[in-house]
Amino acid sequence: MKAGYYEEGQFKDRLLSDWEGDWQSVYPFLLDGSLDEVTNWPTYYPSDLTTDDVVHEMLFH
Repeated sequence: MKAGYYEEGQFKDRLLSDWEGDWQSVYPFLLDGSLDEVTNWPTYYPSDLTTDDVVHEMLFH
């Protein structure tokens, strides 16, 4: 993988058993506001920030 680009050979079929485990819905977090920063991220940062500024904020916030 390079910068979000995947080659076809990097994928393989998986069995459903690969996805076994404890799963939790995000719905309660959407209701209680826990994910507001994530769901509003495009409007969360001031429009005068550069792309690099936004990336820095997202990585180190």
